[in-house]
Amino acid sequence: MRIAILSFSSEGQLLGRRLREALEGRGSDCTLRRCPEGRLREWTQNHFLSNDALIFVGSCGLAVRAIAPFVQSKSSDPAVLVIDETGKFVISLLSGHLGGANELTKWVAEELSATPVITTATDRRGLFAVDSWARRNGYFVSNPEKIKDVSSALLEGKTVTFCSDFPISGKVPEQLRLLQRDRSESEKEAGVHFDLGAEAVEQKPGEHGGEATAAAPERADLPSSLMGDEALIDPLDYPTAALRREARALRQASSPTTAVSEAAALSPSAAGLSEAVPKVAAATTEAEEIGFSVSWQRRESEELRIVVPSLYIGIGARKGISSEAVEQLVDRCLKELKASPLAVKAVASIDLKANEEGIFECCARHAWTFLCFSQEELARVEGDFSASAFVKEVTGVDNVCERSAVLAAGQGSRLLLRKQSLDGVTCAIALEAISLSFDTAQPPQA
Repeated sequence: MRIAILSFSSEGQLLGRRLREALEGRGSDCTLRRCPEGRLREWTQNHFLSNDALIFVGSCGLAVRAIAPFVQSKSSDPAVLVIDETGKFVISLLSGHLGGANELTKWVAEELSATPVITTATDRRGLFAVDSWARRNGYFVSNPEKIKDVSSALLEGKTVTFCSDFPISGKVPEQLRLLQRDRSESEKEAGVHFDLGAEAVEQKPGEHGGEATAAAPERADLPSSLMGDEALIDPLDYPTAALRREARALRQASSPTTAVSEAAALSPSAAGLSEAVPKVAAATTEAEEIGFSVSWQRRESEELRIVVPSLYIGIGARKGISSEAVEQLVDRCLKELKASPLAVKAVASIDLKANEEGIFECCARHAWTFLCFSQEELARVEGDFSASAFVKEVTGVDNVCERSAVLAAGQGSRLLLRKQSLDGVTCAIALEAISLSFDTAQPPQA
């Protein structure tokens, strides 16, 4: 987390140094400056888009006047905190939920033995906050303007219904009710069993393990055409803080009223639900309104849409392949699978491709982690894969893309899309076996 601290006096500077040391101790990238005379606006403008949090050691009035010209959206504004110069009160001023200001306020207050001041209604009344929950878990909110609908319903004492592509672990908050549909029907809607020009094959999970040996750099260029309309969506510090800052810059250059939509219109489903779903689940009816959905799919439905990074893309490619060729096939596979690009958690391949510029550039452009595995690790992956004698002769393993996707996705994962080929690139997509938890006992992100 990148944090900028601004003080206005000698006493405030001393408190800022103490806080900077504590924040750096937990892994944050932290800067501290005493505000030069007449330079408050300039400092705020320089740091508002490039930091995840701003902390003013001074009065609320100073902080409000400083940030007012730059406030844009609750989904893209950084967290803003105010601490009085004596260190007695820590105030969450802006982006309490999505920006993480409330969690950071509690942490800072504990470090300083101060009183946290949090005014968001759901927090004051001890209610479930869907945007805070999404941020804590690294999920994306694809239409943040709908957050207020869920929060308002909870504040009015209503029960909010939701559907999920993933099983639930632990207890569902009392204010929420899970809706479940028949698995076979929802999987058919999601388009899980399909093939691009080949006969559909029922997918089988593999049993596997292993760790990645390489990763792409933590940088994010502006989203390209692969992201489509979702390029304007603000990620919640996932997978890197840099991606969130790029999204802010993109939003600033766009119209503030730009509507964010998703390409595939799907009715709410629970494509990944298993026996782990608790008994509170009830049958969904066409007339029943859904408050929010949690999915790996693209949607244009009316509810608040939360996307879980859970897809792993396996890539194989001939030497010297271009990034455009890689993106063309990945784009095609995601669209046919009706998967959200925001759901991509990583791209994987064999270590022979660790320096393949085409794959590497595609991953860097979209801030996707690039994982590489050895031939031995891929060969140990158990499952039914599309074998190729030519690929085995070149790489030492009969399939790269499917094995890489499944190995990266981990134990219990499911191969959603088998090997697809186009212009020297192969692609497969696996779904991580994860479950949702509403446990709030998690530390704020560093």
